[in-house]
Amino acid sequence: MLAVPLVLLLAQETLQSGTKVRRAVSQSNRNYECGAQKRQAEGLITNGFNAKVGDWPWHGALFYLSNPFSKKYKCGAQLIHQNFVITASHCVVDRDSGYEVNARYVTVDFGYVRLFRPSSYGQSHAVQEIFVHPQFVKDSNKHDVAILSLKTAVIFTDYVLPICLELTMSETNIHDIVGKEGVVVGWGLTEDDEISTDLKLANVPVVDYAECLETDRDLFGLTIYPGMFCAGTRNGTSVCNGDSGGGMYFNNGSRWILRGITSFSGPRDDTSNKCDVKNYAGFVNVKYYSSWIRQILQEEDDASDGLSTTTATTTPIPDLSRESTEKG
Repeated sequence: MLAVPLVLLLAQETLQSGTKVRRAVSQSNRNYECGAQKRQAEGLITNGFNAKVGDWPWHGALFYLSNPFSKKYKCGAQLIHQNFVITASHCVVDRDSGYEVNARYVTVDFGYVRLFRPSSYGQSHAVQEIFVHPQFVKDSNKHDVAILSLKTAVIFTDYVLPICLELTMSETNIHDIVGKEGVVVGWGLTEDDEISTDLKLANVPVVDYAECLETDRDLFGLTIYPGMFCAGTRNGTSVCNGDSGGGMYFNNGSRWILRGITSFSGPRDDTSNKCDVKNYAGFVNVKYYSSWIRQILQEEDDASDGLSTTTATTTPIPDLSRESTEKG
């Protein structure tokens, strides 16, 4: 198993690739570590706790722009590199057409805990390109993971940092986290069915597939595929509409690691199309997509000529020749 701070593994190079120059991590960003919190958090999300600035510095808000002066909150997103974020595919794919939304109308904000409120710690970054998993199925949320390339590099601070990823080419199951609690955060619907303006967090346990299936065979029998897992409490504390694309984080003792991405929750037994917080929710298993994530970051990090001319210590690029663990 390879636990990697992506900021160190995938971006500390200035390598020529044809006529392009691989973007290197800025010198100032090298002073920060992934998955580190400035402060200890105190406690989507319905019946959760409010987060404070610096609690979850990698969690971002994904917006759609309707015009230069108006934007609409859509989903959560996680900073995994100064140039890249990861989110759910359905957050950046039009449900009707099945096509990706135009990247020029998407931005991701970091350093905020209140939506639409100014923050001296905040950063807003336009999206340059969207990479939806090639096997994503919009009607079932299968392979519900996407990576967004940012036009400008994020500046790391105590309030804006990347989350660590645990990328492996072998162990991609969830046996190590079943029964354990992860932290989920988001600006989703509250118990009053309103989008929360405050970033909320909750602790939810991962459940095994059999237990998940027993609770709602019609739902989870059709929606939980390899590459996904169930989590939740069924007591009213759960992710909800608007939390999609947000992360589920686990602490390894010294750093926080991204293991899940919020994908879906079961609907209520009415016509509201809103979440049932008394049911489990589905999450993308990030480890399952290790090969694809590494490939995108390695291939696309040279997409902008001359973005950084910083000379960096070369770190060997991981071998991608080994067979992917992903299946269709």
